[in-house]
Amino acid sequence: MIPEEVRAQADRCATGAEQISSLQQRLDGIVRGTSWAGPDRDDFVSTWTSDAAPGLARLETLLTEHAAELRGEAEEQDRVSGEEAGDHLASLFDDAGEWLWERAEDVGGWFRDRAEEVEDWFQDRVEDVEDWFRDRFHDTFGDAADPDRPWAEIFAEDVVEMLVEDEKLDHPSEVEVLGSREITGSEAPENLEDLVLDNDESRRTIPGTEPPREYDPMDEAQIRIQTVTGADGVERYIVHVPPTQGAPMIKNHKVLGHDTKIPDVDATLDGWNEQGQPFGWDNNLYAMAGMENAGANAVKEAMREAGIPEGSEIAFVGHSQGGLVAAQLADDPSFNGGSYQVTDIFSVGSPVQTYTPADPRTDVLNVQHVEEAGNKGDFVPTLDLEGGSHSHPDGNPAPNVRDVTFGTPGPSDGFTPDSDEHQAHDSVLWNKGDTAYDPDSAYYGTVRNNGDDPALAAKDERMRGKYFGEGTSMGEDVVVDVRRSQ
Repeated sequence: MIPEEVRAQADRCATGAEQISSLQQRLDGIVRGTSWAGPDRDDFVSTWTSDAAPGLARLETLLTEHAAELRGEAEEQDRVSGEEAGDHLASLFDDAGEWLWERAEDVGGWFRDRAEEVEDWFQDRVEDVEDWFRDRFHDTFGDAADPDRPWAEIFAEDVVEMLVEDEKLDHPSEVEVLGSREITGSEAPENLEDLVLDNDESRRTIPGTEPPREYDPMDEAQIRIQTVTGADGVERYIVHVPPTQGAPMIKNHKVLGHDTKIPDVDATLDGWNEQGQPFGWDNNLYAMAGMENAGANAVKEAMREAGIPEGSEIAFVGHSQGGLVAAQLADDPSFNGGSYQVTDIFSVGSPVQTYTPADPRTDVLNVQHVEEAGNKGDFVPTLDLEGGSHSHPDGNPAPNVRDVTFGTPGPSDGFTPDSDEHQAHDSVLWNKGDTAYDPDSAYYGTVRNNGDDPALAAKDERMRGKYFGEGTSMGEDVVVDVRRSQ
């Protein structure tokens, strides 16, 4: 034999064993973490525990044993080669070569058979889960559970309406303007990352406003509107749409003396119903379903309060729900191409592909974090299912609506996100005292450090000279306070 080739085969077996071990651990977490309950789930977990998981473990053991056996044979060959030569070596080479090929064929065939068995088993389990959920859904919605219906149609016409009809979710879409304030001493944005930073201020108390006001995220929203004169002398407007705020999505509970987040639907819905915040978690349901909602109405009333003339060119800047609401407004021909001309939407962490702008000249670009280098991705932008919505059941092929993806950047020293999910989704990462922000993490850091990306560079070039940069000047910078009518 050639010992180095045998050792290489041993390394391949060892690597395969490691991969099988990693796969087994990942699948074990997925199986045990599936959020459904009942006898079907118990049978599912039991089958995995008693059948598939042990099979993978046996496969890992076999590959590990083969690796050790091959390394032993290679070492024996080295020893024999040092003691004897000639015919004896040639004979051993022939014997070892024949044995090695036989073992390789045995391992390869066994591995292929086990892989096919595991794949078939998992495919059967996936189909079992799909059938179970389809049955449960049909029990709830009857004939509405047509698998050929677009998901957003089911969502809008069945799920949301069921919550409303059962009087569990009370979402008044009417809003009232509390007033407007000018932000004194603010600086004009110079680039795309400045837009992200300015937008982030809409979710916290903004210093230097006249009159001053302490922000209450449970009771109101802040719509920030910047008036900009471009290098061409045209007055345009940047409308900052805030993200989801207000009552939490999941309530905290005490479990064995520790704070734990456990879903409590009644308590959560009560919090949503009682708040004045128009950009609450519940507003996501209505905006995603294409229904009238408080968030979209808050933006329209804020623009009227700010005195934006009809027909004006505007750019929406949004984070998370802010980008979704902006995309919904741009999809309305009475708004975009009617009351106003939406030239641009620039968002981070938003599911914008649910909608197509009514005006084909509107350019929509969303920045999305994806899993990379051990950091989690941002799931929120994926909620649009690449445009698979009520309006676009086959997806949204609009060339002027795009996501640009980057890996989630890690935090700099001295900055700690609340969780991996926040690290992937936050627009700006602040320290605990909200006195300094991390220039290299969150969506702000991604936009700041990737200016040469073709999509970001094109967006910058499109907006530069109109909404920011050389030749532009900023007039009023105001925040309009809007709450949901009770």
